[in-house]
Amino acid sequence: MNGVAVSTIEDLRDQIVREERVTNLKADGTVTEAEIHRRRLQMFLLALVVLIGLLFTTVANDVWTEFRDGSWIDPQLARLVLIGFGICCVLYVYDKEQHLKRLSRLGQDVQDLDAQLAAGMLRSARVAESTEIIHESLELDEVAQRVVDEATRLVGATSASLRLTDEDGGLHPVAAQVDVTRPDLPEPAEPNDDLLEVVGNTHEPALLNSGTVSMLCVPIVRHDRLLGLIALGAGADHRFDDGDAALLGRFAVSVASAIANAQRYEAAVFLLDRGSEDLPAA
Repeated sequence: MNGVAVSTIEDLRDQIVREERVTNLKADGTVTEAEIHRRRLQMFLLALVVLIGLLFTTVANDVWTEFRDGSWIDPQLARLVLIGFGICCVLYVYDKEQHLKRLSRLGQDVQDLDAQLAAGMLRSARVAESTEIIHESLELDEVAQRVVDEATRLVGATSASLRLTDEDGGLHPVAAQVDVTRPDLPEPAEPNDDLLEVVGNTHEPALLNSGTVSMLCVPIVRHDRLLGLIALGAGADHRFDDGDAALLGRFAVSVASAIANAQRYEAAVFLLDRGSEDLPAA
């Protein structure tokens, strides 16, 4: 995604260079409002000179009789020349203005893509930080609680819960988190069985937005096997979107690894404890 954005930005900068050359601006691949305003002022001054010339020749031809009769300059001919020159200037100014407008749009597109790229890098850093946090422990209960805490922080949810699959494939809650600093919020909505079944079967995130609540449910999958689900909720003042779903989808990959490691660790500890109990007393 970032590579595509960078490539698109470079293409836009190439277009900006071409447009800047056409409008007699410094072709450096960047465009500022100050440069565009400066170029427009130059065109305005050119148009003003032409207008003054037309006014002068009109006055000289129609009012200033002495100048018209005694001057070696024919005001009528000069006016016709200026009219032709004025038409050329109008066409020139119109053409350059179109290029300046295109430059403005291209500059805005570059700024938007820069912002998207920066936001994507920030999201990647946040996911990496959350990934590091959930991998700091091998205790399953602690990992589960860290998962809901970090998931809540990543998308600004007000509630979150984690469900893991048991040996029979059923889902049961193992951790939850609620924003206690927001007493004005309603009780967190819980995903119904139908939603859990759909996400569990499709292994795809589900996003639901209603008038009072927003809910995001993300599967935790490892080697095509469903390990669990993360369900997040928010109030009417916050709405999850596709970007949040994509972000949690990336985080869920790390969550699957952390949970699998914790489950293996828990199983190994159980076997060691059981083996020590089976040993005969000395």
